Amino acid sequence: MKEYFQLNPSLAQMIVEAVKEVVGKDIAFIHLDGKALASAESD
Repeated sequence: MKEYFQLNPSLAQMIVEAVKEVVGKDIAFIHLDGKALASAESD
């Protein structure tokens, strides 16, 4: 059984920025519909 959870966008942004600092890679949280919730991608 798959379980899904809701993640606050501001918390998601904090997580991706923290992970980028540690691993040095851009990451993102993406909704199942394909829309980005948060991204650490460089401009």
